[in-house]
Amino acid sequence: AALYDLALPYADGFTGVGASLLSLGHMGRYLGWLAATTGRRREAAAHFERAIERTEAMGALPWLALSRFDYARVLATSRTRADRKRARELLAEAIAGAASIGMTGWLERMQAAAASA
Repeated sequence: AALYDLALPYADGFTGVGASLLSLGHMGRYLGWLAATTGRRREAAAHFERAIERTEAMGALPWLALSRFDYARVLATSRTRADRKRARELLAEAIAGAASIGMTGWLERMQAAAASA
């Protein structure tokens, strides 16, 4: 919860290391995880949706696949049928995206998650 509160002011930015020499994607992905971990499911959804929107607009395909995958994993734990359906859709999109750019290690993880879903 403390990390979430500290990171929240940077919610709409992209993260990086070394003056952005290494991109770590949109901050919403990380805030989504933190919100989900602390039981803030509505906030988590908003952060993941924003991360997907901004990452897609930027054309950052690896981060887009990972954002969809992470959001799918959060939604898969939901009790609602609609959330679980959305999780399957996001997972399929993440797999397609990872496959299209050769993210083999992540693709295996995503496929394993889909098989166990």
